[in-house]
Amino acid sequence: MRLQQRQFFTATTFDFGPDGLRYVFKTPRGAKQLAIDYADIGLTARRVVERHNAYFYAGCVLLGLGFFFGVYVHAAEQGLSGFSYALWGALFLVAYVVQREAFIIFAVGGDPLIVLADKRAPQIVALIESHRKQRFVELLASPELKADATKRQEFAAWLIEHGVFTAAEIAAAAANPGVASASQP
Repeated sequence: MRLQQRQFFTATTFDFGPDGLRYVFKTPRGAKQLAIDYADIGLTARRVVERHNAYFYAGCVLLGLGFFFGVYVHAAEQGLSGFSYALWGALFLVAYVVQREAFIIFAVGGDPLIVLADKRAPQIVALIESHRKQRFVELLASPELKADATKRQEFAAWLIEHGVFTAAEIAAAAANPGVASASQP
């Protein structure tokens, strides 16, 4: 399944495959492509809101100039023409408040997996979580963990501790791994 997002000058593409996630993040500064195993995606996501500081700085400078020139021109010529800078400054400050970009960020090793916080974000996050859960079920059923009971118990305890699975889900996956992995989308 392939899902795409676009927000201002930022675009993301998520290609959910059976063997992993192929992810592309594009901005005007360049693009980054990652091929990710679902088990490598971090368990917690954080939400980040980014604003463009250039609007804030330009707005403050123009607002200050507008008031300075407005007072100067008003005192010298009895006119209000200097306050037009203040109007432009106020418009830049409104643009700073209105234009913001929100992201949901998952850690993937040293790289971030960024989901744009738009109307598709809940669907993408749900797909990431369900594919990651399915991958953990596959790992629990892997021959390496079946052969080493201690590693399997440690991995299962880690999954329970981090809230990925409950003890009942681990027991069900151990009893019938084919059904547990098939029940995931």
